Amino acid sequence: IADLFAESDHFSEQLAARAIKQVLAGVHYIHSMGVVHRDLKLENLLLSEKSQRAEVKIADFGLSYILGKRFEARDSMKLKNCTEIHEPFCGTPLCMAPEVARKRAQYGPQADMWSVGCVLYELLSGLEPFDADTEEELYAAIQDANPSFTDPEWKEATTSAKDLTKKLLTAQPTKRLSAREAFEHEWLRGEASDDYLESAHASLRRRSLINGVTA
Repeated sequence: IADLFAESDHFSEQLAARAIKQVLAGVHYIHSMGVVHRDLKLENLLLSEKSQRAEVKIADFGLSYILGKRFEARDSMKLKNCTEIHEPFCGTPLCMAPEVARKRAQYGPQADMWSVGCVLYELLSGLEPFDADTEEELYAAIQDANPSFTDPEWKEATTSAKDLTKKLLTAQPTKRLSAREAFEHEWLRGEASDDYLESAHASLRRRSLINGVTA
């Protein structure tokens, strides 16, 4: 989806919101079925067609985890306390939740919501939420859970857009929004702006070009 937005003539919060709403609907569904994806990232969000009307599809369930039967009352909001999974450092480091990026990992579906926050951060700014020279430094930055919203690429984003992103990139899983809670956020219920996100669009285009060269 990042490449489509990079190629679009008018990239706005409304386009990003439309995509994220579909992602959240998909995440809520898989969580309600007891499945944790564990590798949500832009590269695993595919489109049904190459147009802004395309449906977003969640792909690559190779690292997914199926929760045990004791979590049968499965609503994404009711699974916020789930810490059934103990496999550390699973997934893509840049989108890995703090509770996953540690040796004594204990986590559940809420780890996916952190990853959705990383995706939203990238869509709205064209930047990665955490910048580090080494993997060790990256994991330390993730544990600090303090992504910057002061970069120039964020100057055009609305307060509501930043608020949702921050509530997804919350260190404590039980305080992080579930898929259902995020779906009900004001930014996704009509507050997303249609103003052109010039800085974010330029950054997305640069990243798309770099990825195209290195692919």
